[in-house]
Amino acid sequence: MSINLKEEEFQNPIALSDSYSAKEIILQTLITSIDDPFLVIDSNGIIEHCSSGKNSIIFDSLQARNINELKNFDNLYTEIFSIYEKISESKKNIIIEYNQSETSEFYLITATFLNYNIHNLNFILVKVKDFSSEKKYEKSLQSAFLFYEKQSYALNSAASISITDKSGNIIFVNENFCKLSGYTSQELLGKNHNILNSHTHSRAFFADLWRTILKGNSWKGEIQNRDKNGSLYWIETTIVPIKNENDEIIQFIAIRYDITEKKKNESLMIHTANMASLGEMAGGLAHEINNPLTIILGKIYHIERKIECTDFDKDKIKENFNIIDKSLARIAKIVSEFLKFAKHSDYEAMQCIPIAQIIESALYFCREKFRTNGIEIYLDNICQSAIYCKPIKISQVILNLLNNSYEAIANLPDKWIEISILENSPDVISIAVTDSGLGINENILPHMFKPFYSKKETTPGLGLSIAKGIIEEHKGTIHYDLNSENTRFIVTLARFKS
Repeated sequence: MSINLKEEEFQNPIALSDSYSAKEIILQTLITSIDDPFLVIDSNGIIEHCSSGKNSIIFDSLQARNINELKNFDNLYTEIFSIYEKISESKKNIIIEYNQSETSEFYLITATFLNYNIHNLNFILVKVKDFSSEKKYEKSLQSAFLFYEKQSYALNSAASISITDKSGNIIFVNENFCKLSGYTSQELLGKNHNILNSHTHSRAFFADLWRTILKGNSWKGEIQNRDKNGSLYWIETTIVPIKNENDEIIQFIAIRYDITEKKKNESLMIHTANMASLGEMAGGLAHEINNPLTIILGKIYHIERKIECTDFDKDKIKENFNIIDKSLARIAKIVSEFLKFAKHSDYEAMQCIPIAQIIESALYFCREKFRTNGIEIYLDNICQSAIYCKPIKISQVILNLLNNSYEAIANLPDKWIEISILENSPDVISIAVTDSGLGINENILPHMFKPFYSKKETTPGLGLSIAKGIIEEHKGTIHYDLNSENTRFIVTLARFKS
């Protein structure tokens, strides 16, 4: 049956009913109103009309055939026949999703029972919509959402998470954050992270943090906080700015991991290394203090002899007292520096300091010992350039390298150590410690920065490992120079810029 009613004929219902039968009008109405592929089947099972639709080709030459023939076909056609049987019996509309597994295609099949009692006509309309692309997109979304859920679950299980607005006010905390801080979410929401401030870190520390994230960059670092009960804990923190579609920062998400135990272990290692360093320094102190003490004793003896004479030279005695004052000042300085090293320096404040001052501080503990043992110390290009650091810790690194050199070259015929400043970049500054040794055995090189690795049986082997940790804490590097003919270590740190 081919029906082609013109649009103007639909404008005149009376003329339309005079020219066409009710069946023709119903079928034409369905044909013009449906875009998807469909079949119209009459009460006798005859396919009155079939259409492949505008966006998919499914049916091919089923016009005027009996629906029963479809049960001998495959896949979609068999499913349509099954639906036809069900709706013929129940007279109830059916909607199902059909997946053609061989081609991974998805169809939405809608079967509608059309009853026109006034004309004694019944039809079954079967519409088939291809929604393969929508289904694939849906599956992709489901897969992505499932991945996000798993990732979110894993992250929430392992990390302490908070979200703040642009001003730093907390708008979300997860359960781990509450457990770690000791506060409930109600106590935290709307508050600033200052509620957890341990006052361990300087204002400059947090100023740098805010400067970084407000530029739209992520910030990573270690922060010590104080929980509700007053206990201190350490967290490894990553703060990421969240932007809107206009590339404007609207929130910050912070992901934190509890590293309190790790910091305790590190502190123990540093303490062990400090004790080892102090042991080495104690030996060095004997050399450093013995020389000015000998001078003092000699001058006192000389003064006593002069006082016994009635015509002693006052100016000469005054000169001797000045020498004694200087020697005592040197002893006081050495003891002061020793006490700085002896003090636990984990919470030492960052400060801007000339690199020459750091090197001089390290030399206080070894210069006399080196001189006594015939080791020459050379200083090359020791400039006044400054770095932003924890001075005691950096001095500890330099002293460790100097003591390592001392032990390596003490029995060599040619004994010297050179400390030089390398200024090859406007952004960084390097300290090179070179000694007269002819390099380190290549079997040792891969292990020398590992904790507890040492060729010396009497020491714990923590020196280079701790030194590496201190330099990395300062966002710097320490490495062994493979290109040097002699044994050389280079420490590189960021140059201070005002």
